[in-house]
Amino acid sequence: MMRAHRLLTTGLATLGVLAGGLVLSSAPALALSGSFGGSGASALSGPSGVAVNDSTGDVYVVDKGNNRVEQFSLTGTFIAAWGWGVSNGNAEYQICTSGCQAGVAGSGAGQLDSPEAIAVDNSGKTESEDPSVGDVYVMNKAADRVIDKFSASGAYLGQIATGEGGAAFSGLDGVAV
Repeated sequence: MMRAHRLLTTGLATLGVLAGGLVLSSAPALALSGSFGGSGASALSGPSGVAVNDSTGDVYVVDKGNNRVEQFSLTGTFIAAWGWGVSNGNAEYQICTSGCQAGVAGSGAGQLDSPEAIAVDNSGKTESEDPSVGDVYVMNKAADRVIDKFSASGAYLGQIATGEGGAAFSGLDGVAV
């Protein structure tokens, strides 16, 4: 009896590992190479979330420590950083493509303050079917408890500030599309 139980347990464990391997091997893999975030002023400081645009392969990292979003190609090449003051330190929304600075924290439109989560609209629909396809959503919990919405290339589009019935968010724990 004990031997049969041990064989059954071992067989189920092996089956679970094999099934898990099949699930993992059938999922699309990201061909990321190198490291993300660069060095110096462009280095990530407290990355707290990552999302991938299924149609372009672009990788978006919410950089909590620098109050900005960073966009990378599938191979890890830096594309841009978004946030207030990321180009020159001015208190305004900016998109930076080189020599980027930490963002200026706050609660203005598109201004991030310790952002914690990020998601991409990967509905798979065409733009005529879903005008938000490819858009990036960032949970901005610290200053104003909103979800900021950006285009895939970083243009600020607006924010979601209320939940059901128009009530302001009292707490946010993540974002998904």
